[in-house]
Amino acid sequence: MALKPLFAIGILAIFSVSAVYSVEYLPMFDKNTYSVGEWAVITVEDASKNALVDVAESIVIDLQSNSDTVGIQLKLVETGQNTGIFTSIIQLSSSPSIENVLYVHDGDSIHAMYLSFIKTAKIKSDSYSDLSPILVSTDKADYKVGEIIVISGSVSGGNSSYDVNLSIIDPHGNTIYTEAVDLSYVQKFSTEINTEITGWSDSGNYKILVWHESEYTQAEIVFSFSSTYGKQKTTDTIKIFNSPINLDYAITSGKITLVRADLGKNSLFFSIDVSSGGHLTVKLPRYVMDSQDEDGDSDYTVLMDYRNAAFVEKQNPNERTLTVPYIHNTKSIEIVGTFLDVDPSAPSESTVIPDWVRNNAEWWSKDLIGESDFLSGIEYLIIQGVIQIPIIPANNGSESSAFVPLWIKDIAGWWAEGMVSDSEFVNGLQYLISQGIITV
Repeated sequence: MALKPLFAIGILAIFSVSAVYSVEYLPMFDKNTYSVGEWAVITVEDASKNALVDVAESIVIDLQSNSDTVGIQLKLVETGQNTGIFTSIIQLSSSPSIENVLYVHDGDSIHAMYLSFIKTAKIKSDSYSDLSPILVSTDKADYKVGEIIVISGSVSGGNSSYDVNLSIIDPHGNTIYTEAVDLSYVQKFSTEINTEITGWSDSGNYKILVWHESEYTQAEIVFSFSSTYGKQKTTDTIKIFNSPINLDYAITSGKITLVRADLGKNSLFFSIDVSSGGHLTVKLPRYVMDSQDEDGDSDYTVLMDYRNAAFVEKQNPNERTLTVPYIHNTKSIEIVGTFLDVDPSAPSESTVIPDWVRNNAEWWSKDLIGESDFLSGIEYLIIQGVIQIPIIPANNGSESSAFVPLWIKDIAGWWAEGMVSDSEFVNGLQYLISQGIITV
């Protein structure tokens, strides 16, 4: 027979509250497994509910079982004045649920829910032992967005013919990730999860649930996650080995230790030292490196530890900027193009360009003069050696031989207004002429 509710509250003092309070808001059971008829002690830490310093306050949580999916509400009382720790007991009974009594059967799961946090315990069955044969752990207790979660464990007596099933539950109780992980012949398993994939949007306590062959053979672990991007970002320049060229780059959670050029492959090889997952962003001036085909710009090939990797690119006439996400323990990133020159004659910022050339660019951008007048300035820069190209395309004297894409007008206007430097403008023209995009 179930104890009466008031008596149940009165005997709370005789139970030892052994829950750990390190995970705020997450309900904690005093044990992982119970027998039908046992009492469970449930504890929650919530400092925000400690509004009255001199009064022991209370909160309410929800409890459910497989046998009672509607469940009941349980009132938890603060353990003392100004503690922010709330606790109560519930009897796990084969009788129908009433106040402070939850209806359960052998093999049930019990779910304690507070706010968006859920904790699960088990009711023993004949096939369920106190000690789960599954052990699971993470490489650390808390993570930030972009970091990799390393999960590992073992299954005592597990069958390697069957996978280990893994689920991750977010603070709202939603399953955001599932995976079937191979169990090795020595009964061990491991996997890595990238927190930049879809679903990792809320900060809070997440639960990893692992089971093997049967839902009654399971284990779980809780970790905290911050959706605030907390990794340090380093922005710097680095010189290509045995070259005068410096590259601008930014990297999170690590550093570039060396950049090597492979002229045979038209590639740049970045050796990196990183502590967790993150991003490498590098600016590649077109006069140093590019990737082209007969139709114009083509995609670079990016390798992470010698395997094809995804990347994001931004480009303009002067440079292409690649951002490559990497996982923890990555050692190298290689970018492969179709052109590489690590000792080019890059125009200097001190290059003197006559005012009349700048004026022509401004007037042409505003449609005050024609294209031929703008091209006369480019021809002057080529003759003076300011713009250096391998071969100057021959001009047969016809107007149709000279061509400038209309979008160059915008760049010419930006340069005339000082929004683009002389060096960037000359580099862009030099590249566009050498590629035949501008003909003079």
